Amino acid sequence: SSNCIKHIRKKHVIDPSQFSIFTYSGDYITKETERILIWKAVHGISMYALCDPLITELFKETVIFSDKTNQKIMNQMSSQIIEMNYQKTANQEISLILDGGTIAHIKWLAIGFLYRNLNKLKFNVLDVKVFDKCTSADIKDTIRIIQDKIITKYNGKIVAACTDNAANFKKVFLENENEDDDFIPLGILRVSCSCHTVQLVLKDLYKEDKFYRDLVEIMKIIPAKISLLKKKDLEKLQIGFYPPLQSQRWNSIYITLRYITMNIGAISYLFTQEQIQYLQLIDLLQLQKELQPIYDFTTICESDDATQSTVFIQYRALEAHLQMIGTPRAEKILELLNERFTKTADIDISKLCYFITNGGLAEKHNFYPHVEKNDILDPNDANAIMYDKELSFINSFKSTIEKICHIISYDSEAIWSFFKLMMMYYHPPDCDILKYPGEDELLYFSNNYAGGNRFYIIFSKFINILQILPSSESGAERGFARMRVSHSEKQTRQSAKSLRSNIIVNFYADEIQDS
Repeated sequence: SSNCIKHIRKKHVIDPSQFSIFTYSGDYITKETERILIWKAVHGISMYALCDPLITELFKETVIFSDKTNQKIMNQMSSQIIEMNYQKTANQEISLILDGGTIAHIKWLAIGFLYRNLNKLKFNVLDVKVFDKCTSADIKDTIRIIQDKIITKYNGKIVAACTDNAANFKKVFLENENEDDDFIPLGILRVSCSCHTVQLVLKDLYKEDKFYRDLVEIMKIIPAKISLLKKKDLEKLQIGFYPPLQSQRWNSIYITLRYITMNIGAISYLFTQEQIQYLQLIDLLQLQKELQPIYDFTTICESDDATQSTVFIQYRALEAHLQMIGTPRAEKILELLNERFTKTADIDISKLCYFITNGGLAEKHNFYPHVEKNDILDPNDANAIMYDKELSFINSFKSTIEKICHIISYDSEAIWSFFKLMMMYYHPPDCDILKYPGEDELLYFSNNYAGGNRFYIIFSKFINILQILPSSESGAERGFARMRVSHSEKQTRQSAKSLRSNIIVNFYADEIQDS
């Protein structure tokens, strides 16, 4: 029987149009095999279940193989997908997005990257790495290997990386003279994940504000009571779904508060008058208003196409919303926010990224119009004051530019000189915050204001680097959500290699679905 099946598979004629782009042992697999294995990866189906006769009888004999062969095919598919991902870095300047974690007692590093394709910002998963231990040295070596491959094989360049505030990530990008002698600077600019920074603000609030801690504890009573109801009771009370799980991460507190607001009538019915008073619903509703600006900030900044320009815009909006609310807790959140962004995130880089966009340049000319020194007749007249304000504003970017140029090995003096000219004389064609001066605009500007200096080419690259700095590492963090799907109670005996293949094929499924 086995020999007969092998003979059928070997002699079975397949239409070339039915072959996949993936190969196994040098031969192309069929599109049906590809689709079934992708389906398996997306839905967390174990390989053993996929080879059950109930399933295998539904397909042609050339589609489903043994569970070991199917896993080998998936492993080779994942290797080919990773190579396809690397090919997208060819001749590109990219930013890495890194997130680490432990799942199923295995240490992982999810790696994505941000790049521009046809002037559009695109996020792509690059690879998923497995570690026995995940120290800063291990991460540094991994990044160095990736960096060497992108440079030597694809002529690309890694200019920046976005990580959370974990100590091992911070150490990777430090250029400290007290490090070991064999330390080699990576030449990569690190930006902090803005969403994690805001999360730390809420942790600080939880430590410092006793009333906030009490409200969070009281709030847990309401979803706990609703979760005990039967489904028919939910329908009777017109509650659409069971409450979300309560935790201290991201926006879970706000989401629970929003759930309470949506079902306030049912809550009033479930609790007695004395219990309602204890629940302090008015204070909970006020807390929801105070946390909504943070929810809006993280929701926008965790988008895959958000950059550091987005962070600066949303940071200003967050500050303005908290000031408008004006409650003592909102003022405390604002204070902690400014403190945290000073410590763990570099808002000066976000500011530079924004004011190099068309929207930022238009705003600069609106609030700090350029005044020629020759037009100043009296040191106390309006022109002198405007000149002083403009100069102070432009000079506020100097240290940030020097810091970035030092890390990525650019000529800081030349970049600073061209930047000053652009801030004074370049007027963008529109106020679009998603657009920024390109090579054509900078060439025209250089011919008119910089004496035809061809340094505009390098400055254009510098702007491109600023406009691919990610706002958060949530794209890589989604990799761990996929791991929890792949490593479920249905398939807990997977090796690290098999789990990695499932995750990579899972992300590939999203990519082909989008295209």
